[in-house]
Amino acid sequence: HWNETNSALPDIGQYKGERIYQITAFVTDREREVLEKTLDYCTITSWAPGAIDIFAKGGGKMNAIKHVLDQYNIKPEECMAFGDAENDVNMLKYCGIGVALGNGNDACKAAADYITTDIEDDGILNALKHFNII
Repeated sequence: HWNETNSALPDIGQYKGERIYQITAFVTDREREVLEKTLDYCTITSWAPGAIDIFAKGGGKMNAIKHVLDQYNIKPEECMAFGDAENDVNMLKYCGIGVALGNGNDACKAAADYITTDIEDDGILNALKHFNII
């Protein structure tokens, strides 16, 4: 299933008790439902059909961006985020400008302020040009 995402499978080695911040799993819809009911202290989002991220409530991309912006005293409205899947929705809504890539899913596009071209068609570059950033 990982090969369908066009990503290289990372070498994860063997778990040695380190702190876990996120788990990526490949599940059926039914398995996701069971996990959502069981892991009420976690957030579950998807990034491809059958591919989910599981992380503690209060984690995720939006909270990571919030943390960085707070550190540098930057307002969310001064920030732009790019996304293409359900796991990007909160981040796109949080930032001043949320940009969905053309190849993104419907939930991502609905949350975005702007929809650019596909990632393979210079989507980020085209959005940056659209907003006169470059």
